Amino acid sequence: MRIITLSTIPPRFATLAPTLNSLLQQKGQIDEVRLYIPKKYRRFPEYDGFLPSVPAGIKIFRPDDDMGPASKVLFAAKEFRNQSAQILFCDDDKIFSSVRRPLFSTIFAARRMRRANRERYPSKRRKAFATATKGGPSRQDRYRSPSQTLKAQIQFDCLA
Repeated sequence: MRIITLSTIPPRFATLAPTLNSLLQQKGQIDEVRLYIPKKYRRFPEYDGFLPSVPAGIKIFRPDDDMGPASKVLFAAKEFRNQSAQILFCDDDKIFSSVRRPLFSTIFAARRMRRANRERYPSKRRKAFATATKGGPSRQDRYRSPSQTLKAQIQFDCLA
């Protein structure tokens, strides 16, 4: 299942349509586009619960709590935990082109390829990073800057 999620705030309701339409026009299989709009906002206490009009194909979800920009991440991650779902988090103030480059299908395909490579070569990749981070610098680390070593560790943590 491929899902795109985003959250928004009341001042952006009027300019939301172009963003949502650009998400619906993306090439590739996208099963669902979710828009999270909390029932109450902490930053906008005057919000009366009004919902913006959205194009067909957009599902609005109304969580009780306002988590700010993290709403698009936390609620979807909690709901799809332990399921085979690819979730792409988007901003509500961007327009995503589908003409020049099919961005979302490219991202989803890259993620699928990364997962396949991890399953195919798990021991080599993990062994290389484990030796690079245990007991002092490895041969590779001697020629890396500290920031490059940190990036390698972050990549390992994300893949594990």
